[in-house]
Amino acid sequence: MDLEFVKEGVNQYLRFFIEHLSSDTPVSVDDCQRASEALSDWLDQTDPIPLAYFLEVSSPGIERRLRKDSDFIRFQNRMVRLQTNRPVNGGKTHLGLLGPVTEERLILLRDGQEFTFNRDNITEINLYWKSDKEE
Repeated sequence: MDLEFVKEGVNQYLRFFIEHLSSDTPVSVDDCQRASEALSDWLDQTDPIPLAYFLEVSSPGIERRLRKDSDFIRFQNRMVRLQTNRPVNGGKTHLGLLGPVTEERLILLRDGQEFTFNRDNITEINLYWKSDKEE
């Protein structure tokens, strides 16, 4: 499970991203509904957020954001899109296979080359899914 609390326009959103322990089992709409009902009840009882917000429950999706070291291990050798604060090799957006990750660095593999990124320069990493229309 992952969560985020964000402001978009004038609204606040509390988003929960759920998944099954087995990564091969997709999250269904019924799973999201059950989780939403349970979370909503708990949030109503405990009232941990003193602001008005919208609750959203969903799966992380096909282009899920990678946040934790366990994500980097789980999705190693998968295609990712990486965003940086400062340009690296002429750009801030990079595609490649996720290679080894340490506390300080991350490696992307592309076209037989390794590209090293300092983790403190990375703003976001997502799995990358290329549609058949993109060629």
